[in-house]
Amino acid sequence: MAKFKITIDGVDSTIRRKLTDAKARNELDAIIMTSINNLGQKAAQRAPVDTGRLRNSLMAYIEKRGEMNWVMKEGTEYTVYQEYNNPNGKQAFIRTSLYEEVENLKRELHMWKRKKTR
Repeated sequence: MAKFKITIDGVDSTIRRKLTDAKARNELDAIIMTSINNLGQKAAQRAPVDTGRLRNSLMAYIEKRGEMNWVMKEGTEYTVYQEYNNPNGKQAFIRTSLYEEVENLKRELHMWKRKKTR
């Protein structure tokens, strides 16, 4: 099975430097969990569909690897091929969803930070 990994660097290390409060870390972990689930849902909605296996796998292969560390793995042997080479113009369903969700995540983190600094 092909490897397909997207990582958003910097969030964890930046936050860890500023946070020692377990409640705050849990709140951030929940924000990140929501974001990765949103990414999976958006990608599934945009994914090309033949049998539905690809679409269904996008949400099924989200897992927590550690504090503020979530992973969405490809669940079919053809996820990467479809992402880059779909003949029906449905490629970039993961990347498009990722770019959109990164902006949402930035907004959520900004709102969380503002709430914490009041």
